Amino acid sequence: METKPNIIHRGKWEGQNFPNAFEAFRLYGGGVEADVMLLSDEKTLGVVHPADFKMRDPDIENMSPEIFAKLKVRAPDQIGGAAPFFREYVAGCYDRGIQVFFEAKGSTPEKAAQTARQIVVTIGDMRAEGAFKVQGKEPSRFIEQMGIHSFSPEAVMAAKKALEETGLTLRLGFTWLTSAEHVGKNPIAASALRYYHEGDTWENAGLKAAHELGCNYVFFVEPGKMTPELVHEAHEFGLELYVFIRSGDNSEELCKRLTSMWVDKLLF
Repeated sequence: METKPNIIHRGKWEGQNFPNAFEAFRLYGGGVEADVMLLSDEKTLGVVHPADFKMRDPDIENMSPEIFAKLKVRAPDQIGGAAPFFREYVAGCYDRGIQVFFEAKGSTPEKAAQTARQIVVTIGDMRAEGAFKVQGKEPSRFIEQMGIHSFSPEAVMAAKKALEETGLTLRLGFTWLTSAEHVGKNPIAASALRYYHEGDTWENAGLKAAHELGCNYVFFVEPGKMTPELVHEAHEFGLELYVFIRSGDNSEELCKRLTSMWVDKLLF
């Protein structure tokens, strides 16, 4: 499976009304990044961004799988498709050869950690059931290129522990938010402040955090703060560096500047 430098944020490309649409990958290629939350039975995962439904994280977490199945994405002036369950979404990506990254979300660090662990457990269960086999053989590359990340250190640590327990070799990432102030105000990211020490730049602290957490990649959310030196340092740590570009900032000039620095992937 060929990988490309662009990742489609929540499976929604410019001009699309609704997220998590496989048509985006057919048209534009690249991978997909999708938010994942744990439902009220604490077993079932949904691929969902609560704001698409005019909801908050706890609204989704308190929802049963039966109610979740009835959700319809809301966009201006219309109601769209249902939010997919995690299992069917993974199967859809596998069938289409799409590289997939999942962000473990939650209303608290504990919920985010539960979500991260259940992502790994569910993929392990699907593998044991033969979901990734074709003619009796399993192409290992799809699973090995799958990523799990979060801006919650607790979620990253939970995913890492689950990977060790299951023997799966998924990729692990850490998202480093904009600033110390931003992190401090985020209920599931606040503990990331322990990785920021006097004398460090904010971005260098993010690299050290991802490295200490045992990650394969680090996500930054401020394209303007990326430098060739930072990318080089990430690679020296053994990390791939990914950058999130907000829709209003997505210009060809910016993308070329970032790829010329050898940024590994761009998330639109």
